[in-house]
Amino acid sequence: MRRFCRPRPLAAWAVLVLASVAPSETTAFRLDKVMDSQGTGKLGLTYLAPKGWITNDRIDWNFQRRLAPMICYLDCKSSDSAMEVFYTNSYGSRYSRNFDGSMTGQAPPEKPSDILIGQFQRTHPGIRFDVVSQEDKPVKSIFPEMASTGAQSVGFNSSVKLRFDHNGVPSLFKAQLRFDGSQSASMGLNGSSSYNGIWLIQDGMSVVGPESKFPEAMRIAGVVFSSRRLDPHFFQAYADAAEAIIKQGAQETADYVSSIRQKMAESYQSGLREDRQRDFKQQMAAKDQHSRDFCDYLLDRERYTDGQTEFILPSGYNRAISNGAGTYVVTNDASYKPTGEWHELGKVN
Repeated sequence: MRRFCRPRPLAAWAVLVLASVAPSETTAFRLDKVMDSQGTGKLGLTYLAPKGWITNDRIDWNFQRRLAPMICYLDCKSSDSAMEVFYTNSYGSRYSRNFDGSMTGQAPPEKPSDILIGQFQRTHPGIRFDVVSQEDKPVKSIFPEMASTGAQSVGFNSSVKLRFDHNGVPSLFKAQLRFDGSQSASMGLNGSSSYNGIWLIQDGMSVVGPESKFPEAMRIAGVVFSSRRLDPHFFQAYADAAEAIIKQGAQETADYVSSIRQKMAESYQSGLREDRQRDFKQQMAAKDQHSRDFCDYLLDRERYTDGQTEFILPSGYNRAISNGAGTYVVTNDASYKPTGEWHELGKVN
């Protein structure tokens, strides 16, 4: 149980947390521009990267990936490679199991968080690690349940925390992603079954750093993730291209590729349409929410509300209560009842 007096509202508390960890520490950032060299040939997005860090950013187009024709990679490393911040926007796949048992496409992992462990193993080959925490928290899926087809949907906010040695220095890896999937099944006349499914990963984010300097790495990651901004014209070109891919089907022919690229060029050059402006605002709001959630995860904090004001308190507790006079308590004891008038706070999802 921990007691806090006079907690600050959301905005003020966030400033206090960032400033109080290392008040003498100063980090300079530069505006990094990620160009869409494969698609529109124009600006794709911008973000703030630490000065002196090495960046390896790219926007990768593949019109055969109908669910995620465009994947953006942001990769920032400190000059000694001890710290790294990584982000990717999306990846997805369709899959099916036929009545004869044969598989088509890539089936989803049993635990989405295993994807994050796989990412660490690919980027740190041969490095031994310990799993400090691994969680797949159920959330409402972006895919609807459809009783008519028997489609069942799942959604997860998945995260991992790993401990390992980097050149003899104890280090940490923290990562998170959003996973959504949907699957429908059917029965054959001979009792065999088949199913078709779809799964999508969005906003994969990870941070690596020495354990002794991990608070610094987390603060830097917070700036990188929170500062990501898509160019609205690029977003419109991407959205129109994705829509055209779905309508035309994924046939990798010269005419097909040419028609999609022509659609992207026309979209980028035209003015922003009202429907795409609305979609753009919704997309950025969703990505800001994911960044906020990941920053909370990085800094081991949770948000509570008394119905009017949000408060940021340490994570790992089941309850938060307030006496309405500036004192808040977080506890895992369900029976804890201090003297006086207290009321429960609700966690902000």
